[in-house]
Amino acid sequence: SEFIEVTSAGRWELRKPKIFDPVEMIVNAVAQFRNQDSDPMRMGRDAGVYDALRIYPSTLIKVIRDVRASRS
Repeated sequence: SEFIEVTSAGRWELRKPKIFDPVEMIVNAVAQFRNQDSDPMRMGRDAGVYDALRIYPSTLIKVIRDVRASRS
């Protein structure tokens, strides 16, 4: 959801920043999975897992916005 943007035509587009590292996201997801005793049902029911997995993409977006703001 961090990478979804609404275009001027009102369409939703997925726009991942170039610095997004899918391997990093997978490593984070695997760690959360293992923290839940490798039980996908437990993982899917734990709100903390979703919060933890949003940290990486939300931090990327924050850094990108901060860099853009500092250039203005």
